[in-house]
Amino acid sequence: MIELGDNTNRWGAPPSAVRAMRESADAMLSGYPEMYSRTLKEAIARYVGVDPDMIVIGNGSDDILDSSFRGLAEPGDRLAMLEPTFVMVPIFAQLHRLVVDRVPLGENYGLQVEALVANSPRIVYICSPNNPTGTVIPRASVEAVASRAPGVVLIDEAYFEFAGETAVPLVHDFPQLIVARTLSKAFGLAGLRVGYAIASPKMVRAIEAARGPYTVSAMSERAAAAAVDRDGAWVRENVAKSIASRDRLASKLRERGIEVPPSVTNFVFAPVANAGAIAKVMRERGVSVRPFAKIPQFCAALVASKGEALRITAGPDEEIDAALAAFDEARRVCG
Repeated sequence: MIELGDNTNRWGAPPSAVRAMRESADAMLSGYPEMYSRTLKEAIARYVGVDPDMIVIGNGSDDILDSSFRGLAEPGDRLAMLEPTFVMVPIFAQLHRLVVDRVPLGENYGLQVEALVANSPRIVYICSPNNPTGTVIPRASVEAVASRAPGVVLIDEAYFEFAGETAVPLVHDFPQLIVARTLSKAFGLAGLRVGYAIASPKMVRAIEAARGPYTVSAMSERAAAAAVDRDGAWVRENVAKSIASRDRLASKLRERGIEVPPSVTNFVFAPVANAGAIAKVMRERGVSVRPFAKIPQFCAALVASKGEALRITAGPDEEIDAALAAFDEARRVCG
């Protein structure tokens, strides 16, 4: 199966991380990891350019989101989010008995600032670049939300390395701001489950109190720190490959009449009718992509597709060629 549904790095794992795991496997198994991953915090702080006390580590960025909702809100509080966005957000919100306000993206996949803060949410969640649309939320819009929101503003930058635009500088101006990231995408370490966030030291302590100690394995800590410290050139090289593949894929889909919005991630968002059926046929042909349904029809392309779309990860040319062939066959079968 060619897996083009998870937005992982289709060019593999960073060499320093692989080497660190091989060299330290035996030593890492018998003892506990660091309680709050201090060594990894320091490596990531160097990468981001902030103090280590402004970094919190999690078992994937999912863990950061879950712990933030648990530690910074109470049952009955409101959480405002874009729609569509990362599918785990409403699930975590419901787990912690938060009331979810879903705000559709606006024209040109933009942010509706006033709608997000209209009900005085305790938490505003913004994914930028947004998943699944691949579109970036301008920093000016994030700043506008942060200046109006009465509570926490959580920016999910899982695809930061592909876009290059970040809200991290705003953390110093808005102490209620949290910027979450992951090593599962550009860094190619999805299997290790390592995420992190940048926030004020006070916010970091609150998230860690809700998260608890020892949530990241010693192997993951060691490999992730090695990758962050030593594999910057490898990451940049593979980000460039992903961007070239993404642009090629988007161009080929547009040639087929699909209105693909400009993506700044390692995937494309393709509004297409019968997305679930098309994805099923593609899977039968050996290519896995992610279908979406019931998306608010905030633009003409989604009106035409009746609120359905596919999300397809960028990858090596041979994988994209296979995906396009499977897509063409699926559209022929599905009508």
